[in-house]
Amino acid sequence: MHIRVRPSTRRLRPCVQALGRCLLVAIACLPAACDEGGAARRVGAPPADGPYVEYYDPGTQTKKRAEGSYVQGQKNGPWSYWFEDGKLALQGVQLEGQFHGLWLENWPSGSKRSEKSWVRGAQDGAETTWYENGAVHERANWKDGRRHGSYEERFENGALKRQGEFLDGGQHGAWKTWHANGAVQVESTWDKGQQTGPFTEHYEDGQLRAKGVAVEGKWQGPFLEQWPSGKRKREGAYEAGLQVGPWVAWFEDGAKASEGAYAAGAQDGPWRSYHPDGSVHMEGAYAAGRQEGEWTVRHPGGALHKRLSYKGGLPDGPLEERAPDGRLLVRGQFVLGSQEGEWSFYLEDGSTDPETSGVYKQGVRQAGG
Repeated sequence: MHIRVRPSTRRLRPCVQALGRCLLVAIACLPAACDEGGAARRVGAPPADGPYVEYYDPGTQTKKRAEGSYVQGQKNGPWSYWFEDGKLALQGVQLEGQFHGLWLENWPSGSKRSEKSWVRGAQDGAETTWYENGAVHERANWKDGRRHGSYEERFENGALKRQGEFLDGGQHGAWKTWHANGAVQVESTWDKGQQTGPFTEHYEDGQLRAKGVAVEGKWQGPFLEQWPSGKRKREGAYEAGLQVGPWVAWFEDGAKASEGAYAAGAQDGPWRSYHPDGSVHMEGAYAAGRQEGEWTVRHPGGALHKRLSYKGGLPDGPLEERAPDGRLLVRGQFVLGSQEGEWSFYLEDGSTDPETSGVYKQGVRQAGG
């Protein structure tokens, strides 16, 4: 009996991906160089100073896992890492134990996976990543460990997937995403990581899916969602990210599904929902998001299903529940959400069900009917 109209699933969120996700995992434990559970196999303790080599086969020492140098107990200078089959996995320079300069990463197949620039452990400069088939996946720029400057992401077939600019780690300016078929999916505007300005989303065939306006990361003003057919799905307004005023929802065939109002993001005042055949399904009122007063629920076609009162969102008062043909199914009493007193549950032949009927106290059956 509780009507819920969900807020938009289109969250206002930045599209930043994890910093250096592949390199940091790879240098800690290459997949081919780990015992079960992820523990790396090492040969002896690293030296405080001088060259260091680690092998997959410490006995024969024919398969290198890692090679580099230490200075005062910290990795310094060029370092290389290999997969167990001998293919190069990762290569770059460390300075006092931190990534520094250009680092190259490969897929297990040997094809290039990423090129990333670092300054003393923070990504800084250009970044390119590739799919295993050699197609470019992402191109980005970093400054002091945060995305900064132009960004683009592509599908494996080379078509654009996402494009825009970052400013100090936050999306900034005009952003656009595409469906795999090349059709525009989303167009939005950002200001230092907060969505601000017009927003539109389209289906793969170009049909409008949703449109609205964001201000400082929150929806503001009229908001519309549509079905793939172009018919309205949901329409209303936001104020500072909260639903306000009248909202209406429709079924895909255009028939009305629900209608009511919001105040500060909570359902408030009279609400009504409908069956697909157009007949009323549920009808009642909300107060600050909680059902209040008498609510009725009807079967398709209009026959009464239930009638029940609510207090502060909890059922409170007598209940009668009936089948579409009018047969009595349930009769009882709620007190602030709990079944209390005599309750009768009826079988198809009209007799009471001895297993469930009886006296209830705080929702627990005390004695049989």
